[in-house]
Amino acid sequence: MFRILIIICSFFIISLTDAKTVKFDIDGAQFRYDDNKVLWEMYYSFPDTLLKYQFKFQEGIYLGELYINVKIKSSVKIEAEKEWIVTNYSKFPLIEHKSDLLGQKDFLLSPGQYEVQINILDSNENTTKAEIKYNLIIKKFNANTIDLSDLELSIAVENQDRLSVPWNESFKKGNLYVVPNPSHLFFGDSLILNAYYEIYNAQRISPSGFIIKHRILDAVKREELVISQVKQSIADELSDFISIPIDVLPTGVYFFETTLIYPDVNPTDSVSKYELFYVLNPEIPPKLLTNFSESITFEKSEWAVMSDEKINTEFEKAKCIASVNEIKLWDEITSTEAKQKFMYAFWNIRNSDTTKSYNETLMEYRKLIDYANTYFSYGLMKDGWRTDRGKVLLKYGKPTQRDQTSSRGDYRAYESWTYTDIQGGVDFYFVDLIGFGNFVLVHSTAIGEMRNEDWYNQYVPSRNEDDNIQNQQNNNQGIIR
Repeated sequence: MFRILIIICSFFIISLTDAKTVKFDIDGAQFRYDDNKVLWEMYYSFPDTLLKYQFKFQEGIYLGELYINVKIKSSVKIEAEKEWIVTNYSKFPLIEHKSDLLGQKDFLLSPGQYEVQINILDSNENTTKAEIKYNLIIKKFNANTIDLSDLELSIAVENQDRLSVPWNESFKKGNLYVVPNPSHLFFGDSLILNAYYEIYNAQRISPSGFIIKHRILDAVKREELVISQVKQSIADELSDFISIPIDVLPTGVYFFETTLIYPDVNPTDSVSKYELFYVLNPEIPPKLLTNFSESITFEKSEWAVMSDEKINTEFEKAKCIASVNEIKLWDEITSTEAKQKFMYAFWNIRNSDTTKSYNETLMEYRKLIDYANTYFSYGLMKDGWRTDRGKVLLKYGKPTQRDQTSSRGDYRAYESWTYTDIQGGVDFYFVDLIGFGNFVLVHSTAIGEMRNEDWYNQYVPSRNEDDNIQNQQNNNQGIIR
């Protein structure tokens, strides 16, 4: 999901090019539509006091109107465009804020990168206007694994048969009305976190079922709440939601994370999504006021307090994606403070979205480390990120397709990983040479990686001599930085 937010005392505003400043929140979520298209839902909200109201004598009401235009552009053309007017009326002059005006528009897009351009204009006041631009990456949903949609944080999720208010039809999903919360701010009497999401390929990939784990983390990633549920794979397209009371949380910034683990017995894989949200709890003040800071300086960052041993380990984890010059520079650094500042700068320049109060790139990278530690560790080796599979995972991300072949007779177990979006398509091959679960990289078609076209004949039949196996393991040390 993407949001345009400036954080000031937990309120979120967008500054216009003119002198006037208005609050206008934007959010979005991606859902699978079919094999070729993705449904991108754009959510928006703004206070009723944003509008200038004019009295309509014939109707006897005060009427306000906001014109909204959305263009979605690829590198060559406008792929989609919608425009509409949001109206609101009052029987009396509107002086105080009474409610936020919510809306949703849907777009069908092919996977790829786009620029979203949003223009807003008050029909009765030409100084209330803005042009907002940001990049949108539409990701292709994986057909070979269980996959999750984005998480839609919501004001309410209600069954159509038990509606508390007549919600707009644009919020309807199946028999549910999912009312978006574009600001991700929960406050006052609304201290219930609602999240809607969809699950794809569950019955085909894991017919026995799966586990859903929901976690709430504070701004420094301390766990506040965990809820785990076992779900049945009753279909390949499932929708689900959860409602969590959060009135016990102090005012602050939090993360909501949903992880799907499968199968439900002896799980082997998982997929996760997360969203940032904000709590304004009048009953419990914030523990750390610095959580609201928009730009975290080095002195306030995690790097500034790391020990020399810890900071060295952090670079070892990051070395897979470091440049040659960065590795050379690191080798010349001797003091702990210099190493701390190096790692702060290393991740700061890789931050994909500096408007957010956390480093999304670093968070995604650490999720890959956790994944490697969970699924690639073996024996006494608990750091799965140090294995060949772990290093490939950190350097290239999760593969488009992962095929596993178990050992049988005189043939060792092996895996093949395929990346369709790297260098026009590349493959990696790993063999469990010793039989203890340490899959060693024996061949890759990627540029700069080790290559051995005869890998299968040399390493899969277990009748090969042990010294050849040891040589292969020795040769692999340091192949992937």
